Amino acid sequence: MLAMVLLVGVVGFVSIFAAGGIKNLVALGGPQVAAAASSDLSSAANFGVLAGSAISDAGGSTVVGDLGLSPTTGAAITGILAAQVTGTIYDVDGTGPLGTVQNPGLLTVAQSDLSSAYNAIASQTLDASISGIGGGQTLTPGVYNSASSISFNGSLTLDAGGDANAVFIFQAGSTLTTGSASTVILAGNAQACNVFWQVGSSATLGTGSTFKGTILAMDSITDNGGSTVEGRLLARNAAVSLNNTHIVVPGCSHPPAFATLHIIKVIANTNGTGTSTPSDFMLHVLHSGTDVVGSPQVGSTSPGTSYSVAAGSYTVTEDPGALYTQSFSGDCDATGAVTLAAGASKNCTVTNTDIAALSTSTPSTPSTSTPPTSDVGTSGGGGHRRPVSESIPTATTTPVTSVTTDTAPTTSTPVYYPVTSPSFPDTGFPPRGK
Repeated sequence: MLAMVLLVGVVGFVSIFAAGGIKNLVALGGPQVAAAASSDLSSAANFGVLAGSAISDAGGSTVVGDLGLSPTTGAAITGILAAQVTGTIYDVDGTGPLGTVQNPGLLTVAQSDLSSAYNAIASQTLDASISGIGGGQTLTPGVYNSASSISFNGSLTLDAGGDANAVFIFQAGSTLTTGSASTVILAGNAQACNVFWQVGSSATLGTGSTFKGTILAMDSITDNGGSTVEGRLLARNAAVSLNNTHIVVPGCSHPPAFATLHIIKVIANTNGTGTSTPSDFMLHVLHSGTDVVGSPQVGSTSPGTSYSVAAGSYTVTEDPGALYTQSFSGDCDATGAVTLAAGASKNCTVTNTDIAALSTSTPSTPSTSTPPTSDVGTSGGGGHRRPVSESIPTATTTPVTSVTTDTAPTTSTPVYYPVTSPSFPDTGFPPRGK
């Protein structure tokens, strides 16, 4: 029976990880390790502490979750009482602390699941090699490996980038050691249920460490005192030693598969030319150039129009509006593009501002001036006035009875005055026609 359980567990894990790698590895606390499996680690996932040879507490520890020892007998569980465990203490023979539940079959399966998970996690292909980490460092999801030891001091931030299912795996060839008062910080929706520390030999938590994730150690796990663990301490072959250690088995929240996008319309009629309102504009939400379900819709002021869409990249557009400029703000970029993760809720604001009218002016009419004139006639004046551009005719000996005007130059419009009866000097010749 034991051989069959071991075989099923190992085969299940190998097939799961071969199918999807780290992208499918999600959680012990689900309680599965791989998204493609439903319960390969269900029994191990319930334990805050699971050890092979002994479990001890120097005093004051608490465990929110189960505590179990196998294959060593319950007599090796020392210093901890049932009242310190929010869950159940299990042993193989009923010799553990008062209130311990004897269940060797459950413990055998739990240790088998632990071994399978350990091997599966250890087989993951690394994304980066590490040795010392922390000191304010931030890491993104992936597989981090050290052929020997992993140690860190100070703070280490694990940033999931908004993906609550993102996984962090740390593979230590030999030991894992945290410094005193060291801290693991989860950011960007990272969850402790998705953080795994696979240790080739033993793990040691420095005094007052704040630790996140599940330690799967081949040998022992020791807390030097006062550490807080959101995760699990799971030792395959050796002991788990507690010392005012506070352990909480993490749960995993599963965000909805869809995201929400709010489209907010703002109209700024600030230049005196526009009278439009938000509902005068038709807005689109496009995925790969195609309107999503429910799009387009007329514009709406805050809180806007809401769309429930799958995780992915989208573009917000609108039908052109005359006499208005357009701009995007909020979670959209300058082109109206926005990327949504599962469970995210984002806003995209589309603002239109009326365009100021162009200033106009009436062109001025070129001024005209009367060209200067000169008198033509006798010294008595009062004769015919001509533009100075014309030549004054020379008097001839031929009597004249009347004076006609010359043709004005084409370059200007001359001004003429009425012709008066001119007087001419007596030439001694009779008038023409007499």
